[in-house]
Amino acid sequence: MAEGIIREREESEKRIKEGGFYDIRNWQKTDVKQLAMKTITNIETNHLYKLRKPYCRKCAINAVDKRIEEVNILIQKAKNRGKSDIKIDFKIDFEKFGEKGMFEYLDNDQPINMPESKGSHKIIQTGVYKEFKCKECGSNIAMQFENEELEKPKTPAQTGTPSTQ
Repeated sequence: MAEGIIREREESEKRIKEGGFYDIRNWQKTDVKQLAMKTITNIETNHLYKLRKPYCRKCAINAVDKRIEEVNILIQKAKNRGKSDIKIDFKIDFEKFGEKGMFEYLDNDQPINMPESKGSHKIIQTGVYKEFKCKECGSNIAMQFENEELEKPKTPAQTGTPSTQ
């Protein structure tokens, strides 16, 4: 029958800039997942440190792995049908893994204690760790909040200063 369908690329085919092609036999484990991990890391950093909201990295990685499996099945089906040109959409909405409805707040805040100064025995609380649990995969996420972040901004009436209206 058809032997040698999968063959090694020739030198001219390896030069991508000159019209060559990528070897698709090993793309799913390296290129796509690494690019997705980079995107996940950027979004996770934005959620945790800028927006100060929890983000479930584990669910995002599971979504990438699931999509890679689905794409492999599509490729296998196309191969069985004899099709060589298939369109694959690999878009995943990674922002949804940081939405508020995905997490359950666990009401067991752990205080962060530091000594007041060197050699002092007096300990002051500088912040708390707040724990969240992902409703989808069950993983726990702990975030550190300093006291300044936990304090609500005071209105002019609370501070005793006249308003500037």
